[in-house]
Amino acid sequence: MLIVESFLFGLFKGLGLRFRDLMKWFGKKHGEFKLHQGDFTAIEESKYLPALSKYSVIFANNFMYGEVINNKLAEIFMTLNPGN
Repeated sequence: MLIVESFLFGLFKGLGLRFRDLMKWFGKKHGEFKLHQGDFTAIEESKYLPALSKYSVIFANNFMYGEVINNKLAEIFMTLNPGN
């Protein structure tokens, strides 16, 4: 699973670079964004929870997740401030 996760994260890093290039090409400004790799639903990865409250937009690509993980994500997102 780690190999797949690393591969997918590499693809997302490429998308992040492409987004920056496109925004520059079209003369648009964007805010700072960071891509994080890991399972922030796991207890040992709770280092992500304080950071999540700082962000104004959180994108979680949960299309392929099962119901259990989606429910965990919903619980985490409900603890955030309104508007995050």
